[in-house]
Amino acid sequence: MNPPLKQNGIREFLKLHSIDIMAILETKVGDHKLIRILRNKFNGFMHVNNFDTHRGGRILILWNPSKVILDVMEVHPQIIHCKATCKVTSLDFLVIFVYGFHTMVNRKPLWNTVMELNENVSLPWLIVGDFNNVLKFDERCNGSDVTPYEIKDLASCCLNVGLSDVRSIGYFFTWTDGTRWSKIDRAMVNDVWIQKGVDVEANFLPSGCLSDHSPCIVSFLDCGRRGKSPFKFFNRWTKHVDFNDLVMGCWNSHFRGNKQFVLCKKLSKLKGDLKVLNSKHFGHISSRASEAKCELVATQLQLQNQPTNSVFKNLVANMRKRTVALCEAERSFYYQKAKCIFLKDSDKCTKFFHSIVKRNSKRNFIASILKGDGSYSTSQEEVATEFVQFYTDLLGKKEVVRPIEFNILSNGHLLG
Repeated sequence: MNPPLKQNGIREFLKLHSIDIMAILETKVGDHKLIRILRNKFNGFMHVNNFDTHRGGRILILWNPSKVILDVMEVHPQIIHCKATCKVTSLDFLVIFVYGFHTMVNRKPLWNTVMELNENVSLPWLIVGDFNNVLKFDERCNGSDVTPYEIKDLASCCLNVGLSDVRSIGYFFTWTDGTRWSKIDRAMVNDVWIQKGVDVEANFLPSGCLSDHSPCIVSFLDCGRRGKSPFKFFNRWTKHVDFNDLVMGCWNSHFRGNKQFVLCKKLSKLKGDLKVLNSKHFGHISSRASEAKCELVATQLQLQNQPTNSVFKNLVANMRKRTVALCEAERSFYYQKAKCIFLKDSDKCTKFFHSIVKRNSKRNFIASILKGDGSYSTSQEEVATEFVQFYTDLLGKKEVVRPIEFNILSNGHLLG
């Protein structure tokens, strides 16, 4: 950050992308020079750094106080832990800005600190920065092979804390020296973030001429306007006593038209009837299963007080059967939605599996797209338009063609 060219480049980047919080890593400036740079180049921005914890100016954070309230909670040589409040949306979340040391031994305190902080975390948590560590075997190219030993510390930390990468666009490899490439910069969130349903996206841009790292922009997305949900068939419906009669009734319905039209009409009618079945017997399955458990416990307590009461005995037996059926339906529902191969019959729908469902749902959603003119758009209308235009250009448009001349075909060799 010492050269004026880098200072001007950072200032232009802030303005161009409307950045409200920025972390600058490996600044290599002292406190006295930093004050002069901030006064001349970044007037109006507040700042915090961890220069006192390690020489060389490792992490500098700038933020716009008119848009964000940033409370610094802890400062360490490899991280700065903050609580952020967006003044526009009133969203509260925790954020850690990371710049990991260059050796595995020196990075161990980083993972231990993150796991210790996690013990008191109850808010959505974003962890972003230069980890100086790959997480998967395909995250290095043209260098030495990634070994299990070098990823185990970060992988263990992510597993214990419940961290996962946010949806990202742009460059996959985030660092290069011209011959080797690796993904050592990332943005991750915890399970609470996923449970809250906060939509974010990380965009890794080209490194340009001022750094050998790809700058990462984490954006909060407004994904409230989504299209109509597609019809999905849940396997649990087939276990319902009315399922076979419902399908048979729809299949025996009479429609006039060709076979393809009749098939479409029968499937359409079946889809509507299955939606009614789902709404009546499987809608809000988690809350219904929870209510059934509470009712069963209450009835069992009544039976405990009157163990010879035949009415309570029959009631408990029926309620237990109903509760088991609802719990099994809930498990089957989340099993199918999570598509998780390690979900076993003995597992129930815990918070972990709910987070998998939400995470998969967000990954299947296209939040932004790179348009033909090189700009990104988060508008769902423009996303749809770009897809239609792409495949229109790919497949072409309808054109008038010459009809088949059967007299020419009849002059050739014919198969008997």
